[in-house]
Amino acid sequence: MNQIGCATITYRLLDRATALQWIAADGFKTIDLGVITKFCPHADPVNAAADDHKRLADEIASHGLTVSTCNVWSLTALNGPDGRDVEFNYVKDSLRMAAALGCYAISMQPGRKAEAAQWDEQAKFVAGCVNELAAYARDLGIKLTVEAPHKGTLVEGFDQAITFLDLVNSDLVGVALDTSHILNGGSTIEHALDVYGSRVRHVHLRDYKDGNILVTPGDGDVDFGKFFQRMKALNYARDFNVELEYKDSTPEQNRAQLQRAAKHLRSLL
Repeated sequence: MNQIGCATITYRLLDRATALQWIAADGFKTIDLGVITKFCPHADPVNAAADDHKRLADEIASHGLTVSTCNVWSLTALNGPDGRDVEFNYVKDSLRMAAALGCYAISMQPGRKAEAAQWDEQAKFVAGCVNELAAYARDLGIKLTVEAPHKGTLVEGFDQAITFLDLVNSDLVGVALDTSHILNGGSTIEHALDVYGSRVRHVHLRDYKDGNILVTPGDGDVDFGKFFQRMKALNYARDFNVELEYKDSTPEQNRAQLQRAAKHLRSLL
């Protein structure tokens, strides 16, 4: 059964306990857990032991919540100078934590932007890393998904995303589809779903308008009713998690926008 869930990135300025409390109080049942160093450090996969995983799982469950995915990034892209040493191992640690939390997947970014002359080489390198990580995820019983396209990354545009995804193992690597990044990448939701089909294994919900990806669902160009219908036709059985970010906003302001978004999206789902 599909759920409208919430990404803890929405409350990245809050400590984890408060973020979980607010999310549960507003009627959500599922979350994406932010595992992004410094930006949204709601969990630490590197220094966590099995007992820490158990305590984290119990804490989340005590709020009546389950974790759909972990949103993972060490802030060192795979194709950065320290990517193979830092990001690769950070994702592996995150995969072990995600499996312990009962996630069905993790989502990760595809790497940092590259100059056109280096793009093919960089994409092949990152794709090789992603394939290794996806095999590791498979052995843990979860899925690795790449958020593609994603503004400001190696695959910022939709055409780049298609080329990149052709380099990875489609049996092992899924797509984390963010509705705002699809439009920002120069595509439409309809075309993206025609291309991706069943490769979509997780969804982030956010709207888009006039070049802005930081838009509350219902205020922009995305027709979420049609989107949900298309996803149903594709037999998508996972969650749709709202991921809200705004420039210079407070947690209280984010909460008001989240409540408004949830009301809109629940009426359409």
